[in-house]
Amino acid sequence: MPFKHKFNPFTKKPDYYEEAPPPAIEKGWELVKTGTFTNDIDITGLDGDVDKLWMLVIKARHTDVIWPRVRFNSDATGSYRVHQHYHGVHAGTDYHTADNPGVEDSIPCSYYARSNVGGEYIIYAQTEGIRLVQVNGSVGTDENNFESYDAVGFWLNTTANITTINIVIGAAIIAGEYWLFKQKS
Repeated sequence: MPFKHKFNPFTKKPDYYEEAPPPAIEKGWELVKTGTFTNDIDITGLDGDVDKLWMLVIKARHTDVIWPRVRFNSDATGSYRVHQHYHGVHAGTDYHTADNPGVEDSIPCSYYARSNVGGEYIIYAQTEGIRLVQVNGSVGTDENNFESYDAVGFWLNTTANITTINIVIGAAIIAGEYWLFKQKS
């Protein structure tokens, strides 16, 4: 029988399990690092081979538009692939789109740049093949410009241990915060 659970949205916890839950639910998350930023920032001193699974949450605000994205170990060489699915309103017009994987220099948390951005990255960090990344993001400027964003991507480097996560903004912002969690052992 496959794993099944009933999720309680008020407690944010499953009500029951018919079989063992996935490890991240059973074990939970432990905060590794948190901080604020007003431009690009490097989260250093990490060890993806030890931690294995991370959850990175970011939020950022700007008076203009910004487009946050993530890189590993400062690699901006086009060694990322991303399949994106996004929907929302752009310039007052509804849209619903999916893009095929392309060569990227990073993994974004939105398709369109907006002034308010929030994103969650689940990063399979261990050096055992390509590093899979799942992204859930939401961005908005006003009622005529907002979107929900889901993507799956990966970093093609199969040998380097991830020791740094780079949050790339590309411009000074008003305020940004991040929280990096690892799966509890």
